[in-house]
Amino acid sequence: MSLSIFLEEGDEVILTDPTYLGYSEVIKFYNAKAIYITQDPDTGYQPNLEELKEKITKRTKLIIINSPENPTGRIIKEDIAKAIVEIAKDKKIFVVVDEAYKHIVYEGKNTYISKYGKDVVISVCSFSKEASIPGFRLGYVCANKEIVSVIEKVKQFITLCSNMPAQLILLNYLASEAKDRYLNEYVIPTYKKRRDFMAKMLKQYLPEAKFKIPEGAFYIFADFSPYIKNKNVEELADDILNKVNVVVIPGSYFGKSGSNYFRLTFVSENENRIEEGLKRLAKYFNLI
Repeated sequence: MSLSIFLEEGDEVILTDPTYLGYSEVIKFYNAKAIYITQDPDTGYQPNLEELKEKITKRTKLIIINSPENPTGRIIKEDIAKAIVEIAKDKKIFVVVDEAYKHIVYEGKNTYISKYGKDVVISVCSFSKEASIPGFRLGYVCANKEIVSVIEKVKQFITLCSNMPAQLILLNYLASEAKDRYLNEYVIPTYKKRRDFMAKMLKQYLPEAKFKIPEGAFYIFADFSPYIKNKNVEELADDILNKVNVVVIPGSYFGKSGSNYFRLTFVSENENRIEEGLKRLAKYFNLI
């Protein structure tokens, strides 16, 4: 809905590479064009600011940033976030920030980009991750009053009203101590333990796979280049599923830079199943 109020045919939206696969499809739906800027693993997947400046044109309407990011788990640095907002102000464009994972942070804290420019930043948020209720499809947008007013009109034509039982449940979730207790006593400790265990098992069973420990979200984005050897990663993912019954998400879905990567998730599996899955991957690549 946020994109719908800005985009017309021929407009451009700047995305990072890699980034969440859903953005480009929505951009295509509005007959607009996705323009990509690189994120280098060696810089912790921080967006390239010089490339951002170079790729903004008269047709650019939006910059989309995901933090913590799916698939890399990267949290955008404060100085990078501030610089992006300054560039947006200078070029008179908007920054859409996907903050679905804003409370799923393991070290440090999330960077809230809106504090650098609430008039040009649109924060798109979701209860799917923080409250573990993805089936309710309930989210919210934080932006200036004019933008929220227009989005509200669009919303009325799409679904009229969001799921009422879900709204009542989340109202109680926010008004009580449930949110902080759930996140701090269960979600973060559980996910962090699984993240660290998956990293340990990757090093044990697939030692040549390269990856950064994610700061947030619940994925490890791993470079399998030594094992893939220029094979088609999408076909390989299908073959892995068929032969060893393990699901991996092809990194190419998230951008060209992910052509030799797999996204692995640790969120919903216990340690035994995480180890079993990685042992089967190692078996597939003839490592054990």
